[in-house]
Amino acid sequence: MEFLGKWIVKKTMFPTEDGIKHLTKDELIALGIEEDLEMFDSVIYVKDGGIMETLMQIPADQVEAAKAEGAPVDENGCICMDSVAWKEEDGNFFYEENGEFVPVQLTDDGYLMFASGMMLLEKVG
Repeated sequence: MEFLGKWIVKKTMFPTEDGIKHLTKDELIALGIEEDLEMFDSVIYVKDGGIMETLMQIPADQVEAAKAEGAPVDENGCICMDSVAWKEEDGNFFYEENGEFVPVQLTDDGYLMFASGMMLLEKVG
């Protein structure tokens, strides 16, 4: 598995009439859920040096205002929402979650389980 690179949120856990399922943004919108979908706009970068960053894109018309307020906006108009450590041991990968290193797990269809399995990430770069 190639762990380094750019990942996006593809699915998140959500309670449905048929139980808790992983759903895409489009599936949530089809269910009438249109708020609190910002997580689908985040990008997770797994970088050399043991850092995993979650970045959130700021709308282009709000970048200058965010910078003026002192927000740490990068050259791509993103703010780092979270930064955690990751490590490799014996060919296995782990990332820090709640102060502990948890193993990286992949689903059968190639998604990376993140945040205690609440989100499924898809590698895009």
